[in-house]
Amino acid sequence: MNAKESILEEFRTLNITKCVIYYSGGGDSGQIDDINVHLKDVDDVCNLQEAEAKAPKTDQMILMKIRDRLLGENTSSLEERVDSLVYQCLEDVQATDWVNNDGGGGTMIIYVEDGEHDDGSVTAGTIKINHYYNITEQETENYEC
Repeated sequence: MNAKESILEEFRTLNITKCVIYYSGGGDSGQIDDINVHLKDVDDVCNLQEAEAKAPKTDQMILMKIRDRLLGENTSSLEERVDSLVYQCLEDVQATDWVNNDGGGGTMIIYVEDGEHDDGSVTAGTIKINHYYNITEQETENYEC
């Protein structure tokens, strides 16, 4: 199981339907600004730590077993693995430079379930990126990872 699949499995266990990541950069560095998740059957958006804390204790134990099985003793947090996935996706799609000079940023959405979403029909596991660069011109590009 790869990193993306393990993250999706954990999201499902936490009843997360969608994860929205905001990133930005400029002047030779970039960072993830915020990670929000949408919870199933609840009109609620929260961060990953809140979602994990809201999970029933049985689900939290399932998550620990998933992490141990997938990652062994070098278990990193879900947030750290989502961070790594974001940077890997941006590299994979060769997103136009967003960390240098005027910089840029964007939004990355990880869809956990099949279905209709705000931006159309998607398949579970789809990652959509709305990316901008050259902050003064706001040039945008869209990718799927």
